[in-house]
Amino acid sequence: MSLPKHFKSWFFGHGHCAPNSGTRLAQKMRMSDYDRSTFMMFYSLEGIICDMAKQSRGKAPRVFDIEFVNVTLNESQRKDFKAWYATSFESLADEIGQVMVDDYRVSCNWDDNNQCFIATFTGKTDNRANPSRALSSRADNWFEALGINLFKHTVLFKSGEWDGEGVKNNWG
Repeated sequence: MSLPKHFKSWFFGHGHCAPNSGTRLAQKMRMSDYDRSTFMMFYSLEGIICDMAKQSRGKAPRVFDIEFVNVTLNESQRKDFKAWYATSFESLADEIGQVMVDDYRVSCNWDDNNQCFIATFTGKTDNRANPSRALSSRADNWFEALGINLFKHTVLFKSGEWDGEGVKNNWG
C-alpha cells in the first residue's frame, strides 16, 4: 500500500495520539502503533482523492451562456438621460436595489482597456424578462455608469425585455 508522502509524515512520525489509546505519546509513532482500520481509512482516503482528480481531468471549464445586449444611447436619448439623471439622482440607489430584487445581478467594474467604468445588469436564469442576458453601460464615473444602465432598463425598456444592437463606445 502506498500513502502519499504528506500522509506518511503527518500520520506516522510526529508524535500524534495513538488511535485507540486517547493519550498523547512523547515518542514518535511507528506504523505498527496504529490499528489496521485506521490505516485502511487513510488508504481509502487516498483512493477517493485520486479518483476525484482523475474525474476532473480533461473536463471543460464551466461555461456561462450569457447573451450581451448592446444598446448605445443616441443624441436624443443622451439628452433625455441627463434630464432624468438630474431628477432621479436621489433615488438611484433605491431603484438599483429594486433591480436586484427583480432578479438581476448588478455589478460595476473598472474597464482598463477602455479606461472607463462598466455597469452591468445580468438577468438570472429564472428571470422572466431577460434570462441569461446582460445589459451594460459605460461612463467615466461609476455611479453614472449605473445610472445609464438603470435609465436603459427602466426608461428605454420600461423594465421589460431588452432588445437592441448598437456600437460600443466609452459612454452610454
